[in-house]
Amino acid sequence: ATAIAESVGGTESNFARLMTAKARSLGLRNTQFKNASGLPAYGHYTTAYDLALLTRYALQNTTFARIVQTKVKVIPGAGSDQDFSLINHNKLLWQYPYSTGVKTGYTIRAGGCLVASAQHENTKLIAVVLKSSTIYNDCKSLFDYGFQSSAPVSSLNRRG
Repeated sequence: ATAIAESVGGTESNFARLMTAKARSLGLRNTQFKNASGLPAYGHYTTAYDLALLTRYALQNTTFARIVQTKVKVIPGAGSDQDFSLINHNKLLWQYPYSTGVKTGYTIRAGGCLVASAQHENTKLIAVVLKSSTIYNDCKSLFDYGFQSSAPVSSLNRRG
């Protein structure tokens, strides 16, 4: 993240200012970036609502959407026995049938965090869970509630 920040913004702190300006242009009013990684820094903050807005914007990028829902990516090595597998840490991709990915996180202060997306039929949802020891179950519950609440009455009746 730092290498990209320095390449784009000249310095990481300048890149963080650019990120904060972009956040404001997207309607994020309670977010300020101080670094490119999201690791703790004085004055670096956001909210669940702002993360949901940012995620909605990011998922419009088809490359981003494809990457965050990828479970495993094999990077070919020089020989077939030197391939390297990258495994997505977002367990929701394996545990929830409608999951379309996004991002896990953890710091001591923030605890377990998950920004997640899911799609069932024509309904797309985003869930943000912060400071939880049960991020995956929390997101599943939120998605189940969201899909049930957004479904037509006839669909609710079919589900029981």
